[in-house]
Amino acid sequence: MAILLTKVRPPQRRKDILRRVRLVDTIHQNLHRKLTFVSAPAGYGKTTLLVDFASDVDAIVCWYLISPGDNELIQFSKHIVAAFQQQFPEFGQELDQVLNSAGESADPGSIAAELINEIEKHVGDFCVLILDDYHLAGENEQIIDFLENLLEHLPDQLRILIGSRSVYGIPTANLYVRDELVTISAEELRFRADELQKLVLQNYHVRLSQEQASELAKRADGWIVAIMLAIRSMENGALPKFVGATEQVYGYLAEEVVNRQTPELRDFMYSTSIFDDFTEELCNFVLETKESGALLKSLEERNLFVSRTESTEGLSYRYHQLFSEFLLDHFEKSDAKRLKALHNRAAEWYRKREQWETAIRHKLASGEGEEAAKWIDKLANHYYTAGRQPLISQWYRAIKEPKDYTRNAPHLLLYQAKIVGNQNHLAESEQLLDVAQPLLEKSNDTESVANAFTTRGMIKQFTGKYKEAIVLADKAQELLSGKNKRAEAKHQAYQAKRLEAICRHYLGDSEKGLEVLTEAIEAFHALVDESEGSNKQRYQFDLAETLNDLGLIYLATGRILEAQKAFQEALEIHLKSRGNLSALALTRNNIAYVY
Repeated sequence: MAILLTKVRPPQRRKDILRRVRLVDTIHQNLHRKLTFVSAPAGYGKTTLLVDFASDVDAIVCWYLISPGDNELIQFSKHIVAAFQQQFPEFGQELDQVLNSAGESADPGSIAAELINEIEKHVGDFCVLILDDYHLAGENEQIIDFLENLLEHLPDQLRILIGSRSVYGIPTANLYVRDELVTISAEELRFRADELQKLVLQNYHVRLSQEQASELAKRADGWIVAIMLAIRSMENGALPKFVGATEQVYGYLAEEVVNRQTPELRDFMYSTSIFDDFTEELCNFVLETKESGALLKSLEERNLFVSRTESTEGLSYRYHQLFSEFLLDHFEKSDAKRLKALHNRAAEWYRKREQWETAIRHKLASGEGEEAAKWIDKLANHYYTAGRQPLISQWYRAIKEPKDYTRNAPHLLLYQAKIVGNQNHLAESEQLLDVAQPLLEKSNDTESVANAFTTRGMIKQFTGKYKEAIVLADKAQELLSGKNKRAEAKHQAYQAKRLEAICRHYLGDSEKGLEVLTEAIEAFHALVDESEGSNKQRYQFDLAETLNDLGLIYLATGRILEAQKAFQEALEIHLKSRGNLSALALTRNNIAYVY
């Protein structure tokens, strides 16, 4: 998974930021506590405060700006590791390997423990970890568990600051009871009259009276985005008379700002609102121009709610989230055809760089769902085996509604069937297979058809229909019989053999089950030996799990020492690969039961 460096490097402090001493000092005075939690709706200056503190504190700062796609434990953890690596290059190399091979059963507590050990090993000086926009990930139960475990055993040299629109996802009760939490809410973040006077004088060289400043703070409810926009729309010293909800205030003022720009700059802002982050090179390609550099400079000089991050790759820009939402909403209503065309060019840009998740997001937004489905179909196996099951399900929903393009993605349907089957939604899994399998057969994809047979067989096994499961396992093996098979074809054949063995055991023929399972294990050993990279890790995992199956059958038939030997070999494989931590725990449990 590619890590966008602009997300794991602290933004530069802008010159127009007013240092809000009372808030920065509040954070300084509470750094002995484990967590500082800054929570308020959008536009209250949470990120600005965190940036201001990061530039002020005499400590190492690791920064992670969370994006909407980071709401899975593996991505979230990998970005935290990357944030530490910006300051400690040797940090988390082994943990990176664990995360690369971890699947959907990754254990939050174990990953938190690994991270804590890395911190103890590599972080000697006092360090602050800042997580901004945590609300985008804070509803994932695994991420919540991970953060709770991290905070419970937080090393003394580390403190965590979190900025979030939501209070959800933070284990506040335990921290509050132990006096290890300080919160800064919208009430504290609201700008006061004296702060407004200083801000306006600093940035616009305008002196507001105490009465004007108090009135402006009251009208905008202390909301800094609304205040900044209001100041820009002042004419002859008169305050704008805006009323209504925050969103209405923002919409009115944002439009006031945008409409005051040149047509060229205004069009540029609308066009670039489709990006999360954008560079001059990206803008030039998508907009088919050579003038993006000058326009980006104008955005900065006019302070049009854009922040800049410098890295070895060059300069990257990002709009304030609410401003971006306003621009995109206006663009969609005013010129939906051009909006889709730009999304399509953006998709092509990211496709050429194999940044597939972003490419597919833009392709879907372009309205070309059929082509997006074809891209997704080619990637489904890779992302499924990489443990990205939530993304697979997200893509399935995206091409299912509002128009159904799923028939263009039979491989995606196959893996979605496996996902919902593992969640015990067996009827839905079979329905998906009913659509996927004829399409896979038509494309002569033998390995995927065999995978579909095995998946159906597992559904039969889960429902106690062991004879039917064996028939399906036999079909899969027959389909894959022959010489000169690819590694993946062998893998599918051995999985079918494993299914057959388990079902024979449940039918009372344990000896035959042991015979077939032993054949599968020998075959898996050979497959592991001839493979490398991520495939080798995947085959090692399946070998270890097949050994666990063998041990369980031995255990059920009273052959305790042979069960112990099988479990021990499975344990050694899991320990060596350091992949799936839950599987490692279950294998330890099996050995413990034998003892």
